[in-house]
Amino acid sequence: MTLQSFVLNMGITSFTKRVVRRPRPFMYNNDLTTFPMEQRRDRKARMSFFSGHTSTTAAMYFLTAQTFSTYYPDSPWRPWVWTASVSIPALTGFLRVKAGKHFPTDVLVGYIVGALVGGVLVPALH
Repeated sequence: MTLQSFVLNMGITSFTKRVVRRPRPFMYNNDLTTFPMEQRRDRKARMSFFSGHTSTTAAMYFLTAQTFSTYYPDSPWRPWVWTASVSIPALTGFLRVKAGKHFPTDVLVGYIVGALVGGVLVPALH
């Protein structure tokens, strides 16, 4: 299930990035010392939508929480597992925005796609 979630999520993410080709936020920054021309010319400079880091983290953590909840429905650890599974992808997304790699909408969509793939779609297939 982990491999299925990872491959499906990366497939959706890569396809969307190649179709949309949204410039990253640093492309709008005129400071060439922080973001040099080499970085701006890289093909990944136009692959902002949507955040692959956030979607992958969300898919893996939501799958973990869903699997844990299925196998241990009465565990007192369930709220802690779900709290970590919701928080860690959100933190990942926040840090990607802070680093100038993504817009907030990139992160939001990545979070939703990852949560749906890892927390809903793949577990429903099993």
